[in-house]
Amino acid sequence: TKQFDNQAPESKSLLPKPGHCIKTRTSTDEKVFINICTSEQIPAPRDISENELEKIVQSEDPTQFRVPMSLGEPHAELDKGGKGCTVFDVVINKQFYDKTQKSQAFDIFLITLVFDGLENKFDMIFSRETVVLKNRKFFGNVAEQTIRTKSKPLIMEMETNDNIDASKDSQGKTLITEVEKKRGEQPTLQIIREPPEGKADFLVAQIDLPRIKSTKTVDLDVGGDRLILEAHPNVYYLSTKLPFKVNSTETGAQFHRKTKVLTVTMPVAED
Repeated sequence: TKQFDNQAPESKSLLPKPGHCIKTRTSTDEKVFINICTSEQIPAPRDISENELEKIVQSEDPTQFRVPMSLGEPHAELDKGGKGCTVFDVVINKQFYDKTQKSQAFDIFLITLVFDGLENKFDMIFSRETVVLKNRKFFGNVAEQTIRTKSKPLIMEMETNDNIDASKDSQGKTLITEVEKKRGEQPTLQIIREPPEGKADFLVAQIDLPRIKSTKTVDLDVGGDRLILEAHPNVYYLSTKLPFKVNSTETGAQFHRKTKVLTVTMPVAED
């Protein structure tokens, strides 16, 4: 198979500003601290009311309200007793952070998103019993984070014309069949447009991934009118053309552990 060199995605560094710190534990009873930080460089989500938030949470697709955030890599620290613990730094927009501090509904929603995001990214499970540190806004040392300012380029575009006359190997198997096997099977995909009629504002892709345990093994690229998903090692591969061009920088994805469905919410790009 051919190797394709990808250009590194454009990125920039930011220095988080401490907001508050949450203490909890993992499913294996390890102590964890989560620093909720802010930065003006993180985009703000669209401004909605508490009533709108409640309707979205109770809807079939709560991912339609996306909160941009940066989930930093875990770093080891010592607690006040001198014992080791794990710390995560999560960065959100400053204006949205201020909103969560004034609204219990938005605060609960944010913490749910943070826990889900960290659990999916690092394949961990956190207790929902939390304590907000009163006299400490940040645990450990503030470190810079690097965020992407542009989505990764598409890996490749591949024709899937069934009428291609492929050459065969010594066992009579087509080379195309061999490549498809190495890439994994094509998962079931459903694409929904919102609203169903008139000008489309969003495309929602629902991808069934029953063999996936953690999103750490999944690569997702969205750009232009193309969605590419690859689950390693050679579990799933999907490359599909979208009915509209989408805004990749505002695209969000959420993997539901129980249903094994990856939901990708993609705002339709302005003409």
